[in-house]
Amino acid sequence: MARLGPVHGVRLALLFCICSGAGAFRFWRRGADGQPEACSRLACKNLSVTFPIDVDGLLHTFHGDKSEYFGHLREIGVDRGLAMSAPHKVGVGCLGPAHFVFVGDSMSRLTFECFLRSGGRKVPVEQLAELDRLEESAAACSDSAKPRGLARRPKRVKDDAGSATYVWWLAGPIDEAFTDDLRDIVVGIRNATPGVQIVFWFDALVHGWGAGDLGWTIAGQRRELQTKLVSHVRRAFPRTLMVWDSPTFIDFPLAHAAPPNRNAVLLEQNHASRVSAALAAEDRRVMASLGVPLTLRWEVSNKYRGLQCDGLHATPQWGGRDWNCGGFPAYEELILQSGLQQLCLKRRMRLCE
Repeated sequence: MARLGPVHGVRLALLFCICSGAGAFRFWRRGADGQPEACSRLACKNLSVTFPIDVDGLLHTFHGDKSEYFGHLREIGVDRGLAMSAPHKVGVGCLGPAHFVFVGDSMSRLTFECFLRSGGRKVPVEQLAELDRLEESAAACSDSAKPRGLARRPKRVKDDAGSATYVWWLAGPIDEAFTDDLRDIVVGIRNATPGVQIVFWFDALVHGWGAGDLGWTIAGQRRELQTKLVSHVRRAFPRTLMVWDSPTFIDFPLAHAAPPNRNAVLLEQNHASRVSAALAAEDRRVMASLGVPLTLRWEVSNKYRGLQCDGLHATPQWGGRDWNCGGFPAYEELILQSGLQQLCLKRRMRLCE
């Protein structure tokens, strides 16, 4: 493995973190009322690292090789030492008996898996393997050849304990068929567990440039689709709750680094980085007006840049292990926690500066 020179080597050793336990400590600043205000972050355990990581500098050092890049992070212990610190951490059972329905693409799937792990549940690997094949077929198509029907093909994964369901949905239209799909799920949950609180956790963006509805990628149309979705759900399924997952930062240097993410060119051609930033800001305004909790995925993915195995996902499901990226579970835990705190504590989680 290539070694860091004196210039790039110091960039990952500027902030020294002294950790006790698995990140269970607090960070404070003074709020507007002069009282200590707690913040949440990804912390380290016996590790020296600063975020955001200098991705461009490190990739230059390692000649654009992702395997060398993530091998270096593993060598200095980032994969083992990273942990989430949230002073006001809430558990997945914060609402009492509840069933979470994660509806969306790979981002919703990752939150679904994180949700199960956080609650001590087993992730249904066998069921998810079939989804891997479907996602592979969707990703393999060019922009012009993407089969739009994939956005309407319902595929559900439910954990054995009945606490969560993942619905594979690629930013499709909000129509009667979409509502019918959700109705089937809601009826099944309520028949199995009468009185349970149902929470929908939605995301929609990246596949708008492919298998889904292009409107999800255009600010005005996205706002109309989001408003329509929230209205549909509230009207069709009263007493259910919702969370919206904000867009992710797309790290194009990592996405293009060898071996490249097969969707990197498509996303860059559509100016996905600039568009995602604008839509993240728009989502904050729209969800605030609709009274729907919003995760901090956009903020987390920017603040903790450098951990996305393929430029999008901080997990190895999409080939990461082939280039030394075993994933960073604390990254997705922080995103899950941001949504749960908005949902259960009715306040926006603050990330440490």
